[in-house]
Order: sequence, then C-alpha cells, then structure tokens
Amino acid sequence: MAASDALNKDLFHGTSALLPIGGVLEPNAPEDEGGAAYATPDIDTARKYARRRALHQGTLFGTVYRVQPKSTEPQVNKYDQFTEVADPKGMDIVELVDSPLNPSAVSK
Repeated sequence: MAASDALNKDLFHGTSALLPIGGVLEPNAPEDEGGAAYATPDIDTARKYARRRALHQGTLFGTVYRVQPKSTEPQVNKYDQFTEVADPKGMDIVELVDSPLNPSAVSK
C-alpha cells in the first residue's frame, strides 16, 4: 500500500477508552517529544489493538472509532503486518464503529 493509499481510506483507532464523537484524539506526548495520535486503514488491526489495550487495562471490552487526521500531511508508517498513520496534531473522532456496549454501532 502506497502512503497516499492509506490516506485515501477510512482510518480506525482501537482503544479501551470511551471517546466522545466529535472530540479530538490527542497525541500520546507533545509534538516536540515525538508524540502523535495513531490510526490504521485496516479495521481488523484496530480491533486487535482495542482488545489488547482492554486486556492490558483490565477492562472487558475495546472500542474502535473512525478518525480523521487533523494535519494535511500525517506520517504513514508501513510495517510487515500493518500500516499506521501518525498525526502529531491529533485526530478528529468521527464515528463509533465497534463497541460491545453499543449495539447500534455500525460494525464494518
């Protein structure tokens, strides 16, 4: 997948946190310290990360959100198993995609 291909698709963020739709996914550290908010164009990767975070946090569930980068040129990192998009400015939280607590969430 080319870098531009990752940015032309929906991006997903998996987490153990409940986030507000319309809110901002903040970077994990200040930009000058290399912080960024992360997402992936692969919903299955986001689901795996959400489950892993939930287990690590001792919660029973993970959630997946559709997000959009705030900056116009976020960084795209391609690894063997997945692609991630990192934005030091954060990401807008657009939609709840997966949550076992919300049966009306659209599962893609």
